[in-house]
Amino acid sequence: MPFTEATAVPLAFATAQYSLCHVARLKCGESILIHSAAGGVGQAAIQIAQSIGAVIYVTVSTPKKKELVMDRYGIDAGHCFSSRHTLFAQQLMRKTAGRGVDVVLNSLSGLALTETWRCIAPLGRFIEIGKRDIAASRSLPMDPFERNVSYSSIDLTIVSRFDEQLMARIMQEVQLRLLDEVSQQHIAPYPISVFTRSKIEDAFRFLQTGQHTGKAVVDWETPDTILVTSPVKSSDKLDQ
Repeated sequence: MPFTEATAVPLAFATAQYSLCHVARLKCGESILIHSAAGGVGQAAIQIAQSIGAVIYVTVSTPKKKELVMDRYGIDAGHCFSSRHTLFAQQLMRKTAGRGVDVVLNSLSGLALTETWRCIAPLGRFIEIGKRDIAASRSLPMDPFERNVSYSSIDLTIVSRFDEQLMARIMQEVQLRLLDEVSQQHIAPYPISVFTRSKIEDAFRFLQTGQHTGKAVVDWETPDTILVTSPVKSSDKLDQ
């Protein structure tokens, strides 16, 4: 596996592994809604959910991304919804006969988050990997809690800081379960957009658009020319 492909695996799959297996405890036959399914974590979550035997529903933002998850991972067209509007919540509830889903892997914010929260089934687990609403201290409707559901936030930096053994176990599971047991056909999120070291700013700009699919990787092995700007000394300023 090329290093540029290998580097696209750890963070995405560790996030999905911890979210689905450790926190949500997703089981065979349960249903899951995966938002932003064409992204790195989304594609990792699809593969893990498929290996568990869950019923998968996804949202994507463009027809091209819908085509990717259908063609690459075999997701049924009727299980793919658009995240461009909140109609996905109504469509999902119709698909599940009003029950909702057992697990949600959420990365949407605002009204889309609230509508998704209302789609959680009794005893369901809502896994939040987004940060926007948390940082803004937004409120959450309380009525879904009447169905004995849970709401959990995921941040691997917190896990790594406060429980090194758990973090090590998660990474070991990613290696053993995903690289040894699962077919090598798909593993790394697709496509991988590779940037040279001099294009780091372009990589961040690329992610900032929110339109990317798969993973962005900065290649530090390929020789490259980097522009270096020297600080101006005080004596130089006087000369000028």
